This record gives sequence, structure tokens and C-alpha cells, in this order.
Amino acid sequence: MSWKRLNPGQLRLSCSLDGAGFKTTAEVPPLEGMIGQERAVKATDFGLRIKQPGYNIFMTGLTGTGKSSYAQSIIKKFSAAEPVPDDWIYVYNFEHTGEPIALNLPAGMGHDFCRDIEELLEDLKENIPKAFEGEDYERQKSIYMKDFQEARNAHLEELNKEANEKGFALKRTSSGFVTIPMQDGEQISEDEYAQLEQGKREKLEKKSTEVQMKAMEIMRRVQKEEKELKEKLKELDQRIGMSAIGHLFTELMERYEQYPAVKQYLEAYREDVLSNLSDFRSDEDEDQHGPMIWLRQQSQDQTEKRYTVNLLVDNRETEGAPMIYETNPSYYNLLGRVEYENRFGMVVTDFSMIKPGALHRANGGYLVLQARDVLTAMQSWQVLKRVLRTGEIRIENIGEHFGLMAMATLRPQPIPLNLKVVMIGNPFLYQLLYHFDEDFRKLFKIKADFDVEMERQETNITRMASFVSYHCEKKNLRHFDISAVAGVVDYSTRLAENQTKLSTRFNEIVDLLIEADTWAEMEGADLVGKEQVEMALEKMVYRSNKYEQKIVELIREEDILLDLDGDKVGQVNGLSVIDQGDYRFGRPSRITASTYPGRKGIINIERESELSGRIHSKGVLILNGCLGMHATDHRSRLISPPAFALNNPTPVSKATVPQLPSCSAFYPAWPMCL
Repeated sequence: MSWKRLNPGQLRLSCSLDGAGFKTTAEVPPLEGMIGQERAVKATDFGLRIKQPGYNIFMTGLTGTGKSSYAQSIIKKFSAAEPVPDDWIYVYNFEHTGEPIALNLPAGMGHDFCRDIEELLEDLKENIPKAFEGEDYERQKSIYMKDFQEARNAHLEELNKEANEKGFALKRTSSGFVTIPMQDGEQISEDEYAQLEQGKREKLEKKSTEVQMKAMEIMRRVQKEEKELKEKLKELDQRIGMSAIGHLFTELMERYEQYPAVKQYLEAYREDVLSNLSDFRSDEDEDQHGPMIWLRQQSQDQTEKRYTVNLLVDNRETEGAPMIYETNPSYYNLLGRVEYENRFGMVVTDFSMIKPGALHRANGGYLVLQARDVLTAMQSWQVLKRVLRTGEIRIENIGEHFGLMAMATLRPQPIPLNLKVVMIGNPFLYQLLYHFDEDFRKLFKIKADFDVEMERQETNITRMASFVSYHCEKKNLRHFDISAVAGVVDYSTRLAENQTKLSTRFNEIVDLLIEADTWAEMEGADLVGKEQVEMALEKMVYRSNKYEQKIVELIREEDILLDLDGDKVGQVNGLSVIDQGDYRFGRPSRITASTYPGRKGIINIERESELSGRIHSKGVLILNGCLGMHATDHRSRLISPPAFALNNPTPVSKATVPQLPSCSAFYPAWPMCL
């Protein structure tokens, strides 16, 4: 191995923007798009253009590489050129009351339809009572009632005549007619009836049976005519009601002629109104000041609620396809829910309490989710996979999945799904889902992998200046002069830990911009200069390097001993990197190695004391095998053991290594203690 000595100037590369063509970032156009993420940008662009199911996008990369902000910006660009999706509404199902009907209308028409239905209900409440208060209705109803009364009286007269001819009088009771025997024009009492001869009583009972049979026949006629009267009154009500409301529905049906599902709903609406006209008719005999007026009003409100509309998704103000970034993707926030309320001590619900979720609001557009949030929320990942597989949004109670409750509830009709999902997560989550969830690779076929570094070239440095300009305007910061921009570029290189690279951990760079702006404000500067950038970096380090300073103090006070001059056999100085998460620093350490004749071979002190990790133990075992192989090949010769100087750039001379005796008993390896 060859070693190259570096001078201090080569340890750190300084950026020079002389000739860049600007003095401050105010002269630089703000950045559009991403820097140094060509692979991820092309993958995202391709994924957004594919409209087939399963081509959802998973953006992966380390935190701070700009995935979330880029996802939202690029999706807004795509969605602006796409059509606005339909509005969705839920209406009452007059045939199956527990299954509200889902209807879709072009964007903006959902709100208009709700307004039309509200006006229709008000017109119904006004027109129907007026129609039934007219003279024509009362006159026709009186005719029907008069005809019925005359027919019933005729039947009763016929029955009375029949009974009188047979010597009986009729008495009306709640259960029908009772026949009472007559003698000389007078009713016979029970005692007198009991004193009659047996034969005469039998004749009377026979005649009584005949009268009863006649009474039953007459009652059947009366009931039939009463049923016919009800049918006539119902037909009259239907005719009067139709004359009052028919034109209202005709106008609406003509307005929504192009939407068969809406027209079918209006027809069912009309038929239900005609079947329940009494709900709209005023009752003059009702006590409007009684103690039950509040309950009657509540019951009427609930009855009228079935004639309203629940506007679930309103896209009248949406421009292009919607883009929803759901920050709390819980089960109900994704799927929507059916709410409940307490009415008179009972928990009840109706179709007006159906609430949309993020899937409803993003339907026809794009939904952006954080993978970690989805995976940690109960049942969210399962419901997301289900709707993507089935292509429909079906609102269900989460308790039903676990069998926790079985209660009567609504089953809203599912809504077709047309959605592109963009999930954002780290590489670990991507690999975890890819290998352990068989549905993941079928549903998220596009991987947008964000890198943590880019080439340090002129194009990227220029775009870094545009990046600074963009955030100065976005976050209302002071603009940076050219020297401050150079300092930001140098900081980006330091984050990349490579002089030929720039870091794409933009969150940390934005933090530097904000803190440098704050120092400029404290100093009263109009522009952020290199001094403020360096001050911000210095204070960033100062907030986190307490333990580093403590170690330096221990070295200065010689509590930690380090030999910095001269050479020693089997001893070198090294650095162990301590990572605190937000700060890393090198801790000086003394590394020693000693040898002695023995039989065991290499002794791993860390392993013997159970302090060794798997990687360290594997490395020592590999080293043991390597030395044992050399010892076997040279068993017949006197072999000098190699010199071990770990992390020492200066080779150790053989003269400093003790020679082992030429005795094969000391093999198979050179014993060593690490």
C-alpha cells in the first residue's frame, strides 16, 4: 500500500464562485424542480404518466432528501393539466333503507343538485297542503263519503229487515252484531228465553244462525265497499298530489336528463312522496301547544331528512385533479365513516351522517402518504391495499373487522376508485414491505429512489444558488451574497463527506439558511454573508459538542494518556468515531498489540470477555485462518511473525519484531493477544 502525504489545504475544498454572474441570490432565479436526483425524478415522472392500476409510486430515500416537498410540487404540476373529477353524493334508498345510494355528477353540479332538492322539499311542503285545502278535493271526497254512507245504510237496513222478519232485533257491538229474540214486539230477556219450550228454542237458534250468516254477508259487503272507498280516496289523494307536485319533478328530470341514475332517484323520490302525502299535510285538529309538540317536531324532521341529499365530495372549487396530502392516515381518515348520534337515549344514524375520507377527496387525483404513518395506524395499511385491489371505496366500521360489535348500521353503496397513491418512506420500510408483503410489489410497481449525494460540478453548484434563492423567497429570508452561497456549497460538500460530491440532504441545508438569516438579523445586516454562515455552523457544533469538549479536557488534564512523540513497538494511536445522532466526532484511542509463544493461536480478548460484536469476532477469525495457512505452508522453515500496527500509516520494521524459535511446537500460528 502506498501512502500520500497531504498538506492542510488539501484536507478541505473551498468553493470559489468568481465569475458566477451574480452578487446576491436576489439576482438568481428561484429553483424549479430537484437538484441531483435524476434517477428519482425520471422514475416519478414515468409513474405519474402511467394510468393503469398497480402503478402507484413509492418514494424511498434517507430523511431530508426532499421527497415530500418534491412529491407535492410535481403532483401539482401534473394535476393542473388533468380534468376535475366528479362530485359524489349519497341519497336515501327508498327500496332498501339501509343501503344509501351513491350518485356522481360533474364537478359543481353536486352542489346545484343539493340546492335543487332543498328547493323541491320547500315547494312540496308548501304546495301539497294547499292542494288538499281546495274546494275540489273536499267536494269529491264528500261525494265518495256520501256514496259509502248510503250504501252502508242500505246494507244495514236490509239486515235489520231480515232480522225483523225472522223475529229478532240486532244490537251492534265491538265484535259485530248480536241477535235478540222478539215476542209480541218486545225483546225477550234471558230468563224468559230459558222458560221457552225446547222445540221453540231450537227454532229460534236456527233463525238466529241464519240472521248471523246474513249479518256476516252484509259486513263483508260493507268492508268491501269501505276498502273501495279507501282506494278511491287514495287515488284522489294521488291525483291531487300529482297535480300539485308533478310539474316540480318534471322540471328536475328534464334538467338531469343526461344522468340516468339521478333520474331514477327522482322517480323513486316522487313515488315515495305520493305514498306519504300525509307527512306534508297540515293537521288542523292537532294540538299545537300540547306537551308532545317537541317530539312531534323531531319526528317530522327525521321523516323529512330522507328527502335531503348528503354532498360527500364537492369539487366545484377544485382546479385540475385533486392532490391530498394526508398527515394522519388513520382508518377512518382514509376510508371515511358513518357517524352516530344519541336520540332519546338511542344511538342512531342515517345517510346524512356519512363522512368522506382522504380516499374520497383524492378520488380522481393523487393521494400522498407517509409510509411510517400508514403502517403504524391500526388497519390503515390493510384498508389501503383493499381499496387499491378492488378499485372501490366501501365504508365499513372498523369494529366489524375484529368482531367487536354487531349492530344495525348503514351499508353505503361503494364508490369506484380512480386514484394514484404516492407513498414516502425510507429504504428499510421499502425492503420490509417488498420482501414480506406479497401485495406490495403488485400495488407499488414504481420505485423512486432518492440519492443522498450528487456530483460537485458547475451545473449543480449553480442550481444550489437557485435553491438558496428559492428558500429565501419562500421562507421570507434575507438574500445571501456570493460568499455566503460559497459557504453553503462547502457545507454541502462536508455533509457528503466527499470533495467531489454535494449532499442532497436539503433539510439540513435549509436549517443552515434559516440560522444564518437569524444571525444576520441579530447583527443588523441587510444580506447574509459568509461570516453569518460560519457563525451558524459554529453555533450548530457548539450546541452539540459537549462530550467532545469533555474528552479534550480529560486529555489536557492527562486523565487520558496519549503518546504523541516517538515510536513504540505494538502501539499506535487511532480515532474511534462517536455518533450522537446530530453530531459525530473522533475520540483519540491507544491501540496496542502484543505477541508471545503459545499454542492457542490468536486470542480475541474482546470475545473472551464477551464484549465482542459479530463483525469484530468474524474479522479476528478470518485473520486467524490467514495466519494459520501461512504457518502450514512454512512449517519446515523459521518464520518471523508479521508486525501488527493497526491504523498506523508508517510501516513497522522487522527489526522491532521479536523472532520466534524454529520449533514446530509453537505452530500452527503465531500466538497473539489483541
